[in-house]
Amino acid sequence: MMLIEVMVVIAIIGLVMGGVAVAAWKVWLWAQKREARKEIHSLKTAIRQWALDGNDRICPATLEELYPKILTKPPKDPWGQPFVYVCPAQNDDGYDISSKGPDRQAGTDDDIRDLAEDRKEGRSTAGQ
Repeated sequence: MMLIEVMVVIAIIGLVMGGVAVAAWKVWLWAQKREARKEIHSLKTAIRQWALDGNDRICPATLEELYPKILTKPPKDPWGQPFVYVCPAQNDDGYDISSKGPDRQAGTDDDIRDLAEDRKEGRSTAGQ
């Protein structure tokens, strides 16, 4: 009888831990996407600062130009990939920055852009 009781307790603990792991995984993915949006916003601020420093171009040729002059670390997204940077771009800023997202491939549905850009284009970020 004792062995069955121990096995039932272990099974219950396993089920609870599985549920916690699933919930924690979703929160972790959400946090990575939020961090990518914050990093994109910071990069846009750094580019504006770079332009105010008296450069003759509207934006740097690469994001690496901002490091170490303006940025304290090389720009990478939460998945360790370089951000997708386009200059000149066909928007109000004159440049575009995005993350490839969790799948690490550009041009897919999970690409992450700045929150302000998502609002302009009518995309919802709920659940991300």
